[in-house]
Amino acid sequence: MDGRGGGRRERRLFVAGAILAGSALAWLIWRASRRAMPHAGAWRTLLARWYGAEEARWVMRHAQSEYAALLAGRQRVRHVVLAYHVRYYMLPALSVYRGLLELGIGRQPALERVLALVWETLGPLYRLSLFWLCFIPDPFDVWRGIVELAMATIFPPAGWRRRPVANDATRYAFDIIGCIYLETLTAYGAPELTAVFCRADDRLAGLLPAGIRWERSGTLGMGQACCDFCWRRDQSCASKTGPSRQTS
Repeated sequence: MDGRGGGRRERRLFVAGAILAGSALAWLIWRASRRAMPHAGAWRTLLARWYGAEEARWVMRHAQSEYAALLAGRQRVRHVVLAYHVRYYMLPALSVYRGLLELGIGRQPALERVLALVWETLGPLYRLSLFWLCFIPDPFDVWRGIVELAMATIFPPAGWRRRPVANDATRYAFDIIGCIYLETLTAYGAPELTAVFCRADDRLAGLLPAGIRWERSGTLGMGQACCDFCWRRDQSCASKTGPSRQTS
């Protein structure tokens, strides 16, 4: 075999080796990223605004360590949607909450901070998803359909046990009598963190058009017997556009 043939073979081996090494590196990065805590960058920015850069780095290092430990030791959830809630919302919130407590932040202030962090993640998503409802003169029926779809897919019966209350032309309501957030966070010793996500529901209500009125008296996470979800068609505002005046 001449030198040119040997050179071609070496180049092929080099390319094959580079592809293999690159693939292995990509796989390692992917594996590492799966253990990286979601929302870490945005949450660090907010923490730095509140407590300074050094404290924010400390909290997030502590939170990332907590998250990795929680992820490694968690009981596997077979339902893919419920696993997503655990991995991308419950465990990150719990990890940062524990980090704030370790920093010396009191329990109630820490819960308020976690609520702000969670809303930093959820708020833009909800606004992007719902802004178009404000252009519908009477959006009640459309919103009812959206909620029904969400309860069948994003918040499925496997994690949220629901009891129907009302479903007519002016009122759509149901009670949640079992919630995976409360069950999971209670198992991790932080049931009080559930209320953070309950309060996010109230903030979501503030994004709804004026033709939909949100009502709630309590939640499981706040110590009530159920989470009551109720939306009413507000006939006096149905022809108006813009977000509801309801606030949390």
